[in-house]
Amino acid sequence: MAGPNSYLRLSDLTREIRDVVQQHFTGRTYWIVAEISGHKYYPNTGRHYLSFVEKIGEGGAETAKIKAKAWSQGSDRIRAFEQSTGQSFTDGIQVLVQVSVEYHLVHDLSLTILDVDPTFTLGVLERQRRETLDRLVRDNPGYVEKVGEEYVTYNKRLALRPVVQRIALVASPKSAGYEDFLHTLHENEAGYRFAIDYYYTSVQGAEAEDELVRALIDVYQSKKAYDAVVIIRGGGTKTDFLVFDTYRVSQAVARFPVPVITGIGHHQDVSITDRMAHTQTKTPTQAAEFILARNRSFEQSVLELQGQLVIRAQQLLADHREALIETQSGIPARTREYLSTCKDLLSDQREQITGLVRERLLSEERELNALVSGLTTTPRLRIAAELQSVMFLKDALPSMLRRRIQDEGARLEHFTSLTRLVSPANILKRGYALLEQEGRVLSSVRQLDPDRPLLVRTAEADITTRIETIASHDGKTDL
Repeated sequence: MAGPNSYLRLSDLTREIRDVVQQHFTGRTYWIVAEISGHKYYPNTGRHYLSFVEKIGEGGAETAKIKAKAWSQGSDRIRAFEQSTGQSFTDGIQVLVQVSVEYHLVHDLSLTILDVDPTFTLGVLERQRRETLDRLVRDNPGYVEKVGEEYVTYNKRLALRPVVQRIALVASPKSAGYEDFLHTLHENEAGYRFAIDYYYTSVQGAEAEDELVRALIDVYQSKKAYDAVVIIRGGGTKTDFLVFDTYRVSQAVARFPVPVITGIGHHQDVSITDRMAHTQTKTPTQAAEFILARNRSFEQSVLELQGQLVIRAQQLLADHREALIETQSGIPARTREYLSTCKDLLSDQREQITGLVRERLLSEERELNALVSGLTTTPRLRIAAELQSVMFLKDALPSMLRRRIQDEGARLEHFTSLTRLVSPANILKRGYALLEQEGRVLSSVRQLDPDRPLLVRTAEADITTRIETIASHDGKTDL
């Protein structure tokens, strides 16, 4: 057991440690590679407080950790780092920093940041991006394929509907981009309406990756027939977008069965998620404008088709109207021609009947004379027999003539009915009208004299009118 004079006060021990540290580290600086953890920045004082950690393995187990700070020169170098890289000095990124070592009796051992190398961090992030892209291609055959410098994904191959109305929105309600997207989409001049389901999630920070993947799973499990999934966030530094370069988020987008539209909000860079998505836009506002433009394009194509249909219908009506006018104008001439043909046919039939009767009478007369001349015996009997035959013929001849005349009369009546059907009077009864001017039937609008009265003949009455205007239906007739 230690005696009363064999121990040290804590302050004495810490002073010894400080002296040793100062003796060894005073005036010396070191360039170290480490990951930032627990970073806090106080703008009023310009001071940074954080820890540097080193991790190993897939799970990222910490193998080393030390506190660090920066003010004055170090704070200025951090600001220069953020300006040159476009990303914030924050948790989760690897940095190459110049530090000095010091020991404080109360605040323990710590590092003071003197300088930050921006090129190293950019190189690390770019290497991580390449490794993630290579892994996506390697581990997702059929879903991710590299063609040249581009990446063709299952999501890119999906057909985006011509009209996007039903939207699954994956976003943080606290981001400025969220409000920009909704304002642009809803306040459109065309008056388009949208059905939006909201899937809220963090878009930066330690929990963002898990929440983004969970949101996409929720969209899928909803079984709703969305036209598109829209992933948006507002502006920020480069490191604010690191979650969109992670393997899990990019894989989920590449394999998603609904077209994904991104508006992540960084003008300078394209994230891996952007490259996996169906359609990539720079900002939430541009994502909304893309949807509006697509809907407007479909509407315009429908309107153009409608116009083409109207023009074609007008052309067809004009063609049929012209054909009807030609048919109408030709009816009187064809009617007269048909009546003349029927008259000639009837006259021929009458002549044929008369000739046949005359030939039959002559033939009977010749037979009768032959019989008379051949009588040698029993003249009374022969005369009686022949007389009887003649009487029979005499009685039968009128009925034969009547039947023949009836048959020919029926045929004549048939032709007369046909003639009545195509007669101008019957045509007028079906709603048509004849136009006459100075006793002349008009068959063409070119025959009109605008300065003279026009007689319109209908089935019920004759109407006298005057011509106000003449408009051509085909747009070609010179009136």
